[in-house]
Amino acid sequence: MSDQPNPLLDRTFPVPFDCIEPGAVGPAVAEVLARAGRRIEELGAGAGGSYGEVVGALDVINEEVERTWSPVSHLHNVDATPELREAYAGALPEITRFSSRLHHHEGLYRRLRDFAASRAGASLTGLRHRHLDRTLRDFRRAGAALNPADKKTLEDLRLELSELGRSFEENLLEETAAYGKVVTDSDTLAGLPETALERAAQLAAARGEEGWLITLDMPSVQAVLQHADDRALRREIHSAYLDRGTAGDRDNRPLVARILELRRQVAELLGYPDFPDYRLETLMARSGGRVRTFLDELIDRTRPFHDRDTSELEGHARRSGLDALEPWDVGWLMEKLRKERFDVDDEMLRPWFPLEEVQSGLFEIADRLFGLRVRRVDNPAVWHPDVGFYEVHDETGVHLGSFYTDWFPRETKRQGAWMDSLVSGGPTRDGGFDPHLAFIGGNFTPP
Repeated sequence: MSDQPNPLLDRTFPVPFDCIEPGAVGPAVAEVLARAGRRIEELGAGAGGSYGEVVGALDVINEEVERTWSPVSHLHNVDATPELREAYAGALPEITRFSSRLHHHEGLYRRLRDFAASRAGASLTGLRHRHLDRTLRDFRRAGAALNPADKKTLEDLRLELSELGRSFEENLLEETAAYGKVVTDSDTLAGLPETALERAAQLAAARGEEGWLITLDMPSVQAVLQHADDRALRREIHSAYLDRGTAGDRDNRPLVARILELRRQVAELLGYPDFPDYRLETLMARSGGRVRTFLDELIDRTRPFHDRDTSELEGHARRSGLDALEPWDVGWLMEKLRKERFDVDDEMLRPWFPLEEVQSGLFEIADRLFGLRVRRVDNPAVWHPDVGFYEVHDETGVHLGSFYTDWFPRETKRQGAWMDSLVSGGPTRDGGFDPHLAFIGGNFTPP
């Protein structure tokens, strides 16, 4: 490892994911944080300066750390091998500690405030004014104005929270991957669409099993709960999915209780009534109370429709021979009702909407509306063969950004659908443009 350049310190575009090994994480994080620490001390010890020399210099420090850490955090979401998880766990406390100490650095906070109060800072307009204002806001929200003892307490709380969050995610990943129900009787899978049966057979074959393998990834769970006529199978899969992280060494319930308590302490230390008020302050809702009011109003207004729909489902359940409506019956009954009333079948529509065609249609809309040209580009430097890579250009040919797609489930990949920013680009001083780099992924049924 020491004989080769560390890929996590490589600033070429795009990220060389195919070269990143778990052993690169610790050395890269140590080096980039050491450099950042020296620059913070220099910046905090200075005085005066222009926007670029103060706010711009701070941005460069943060971007350098992000360029190293973002690929690691991303891989922890999409390819969390045991080795990568160990490396991530070793580096996460240092990253968390760096963020706390950056925002708690008295000299740095003083210099930002002095610049904001200066003639140069007060005369800022547009994006620069907004960015300075939000930078100071972020420092205050991170505890920059606290006394030294409270800063230390807050840092310790954030360190424990980051570790608990990591443990929670990994427990969920392991619980999801650990479950597998092998079915050898085809009658048990009656009602499942052909695409789901084919995938279940492929999963079983990949594990050296005969028959069909039902897992707890979303395509498998959704297929069973919506289509399986076997009520006992629906109940088993529904229960297994919801019971993840509730027993044994991977029991997440104590972690949840501790996370909630630590969040409450963080909010109290920073002067907020509760954590939702702290978390939502910068968002549209602004406070936990406003969210609670909104939810209460939403419940009141939708309850008549909920009661009506539930009554219809209960009636259909009785007509279907079910003694009572249970949670594992809802998706199955809704699918039956939809076919009965509207003659709509997602599986019959599926062949008309293949993934590549849907993406092409989306890109065409982006071109027509915004003049953005999206095209797929060959990029072997990815973390899995399923990953796609695309470039986005404007009408003049400027490369605005690129993004990865990763649509299908794997045992080492987190559940759900999400987006990530990997590199923040933008206009350069010489009039050019550094492209952005992003990710969008999900856990859909493979074609």
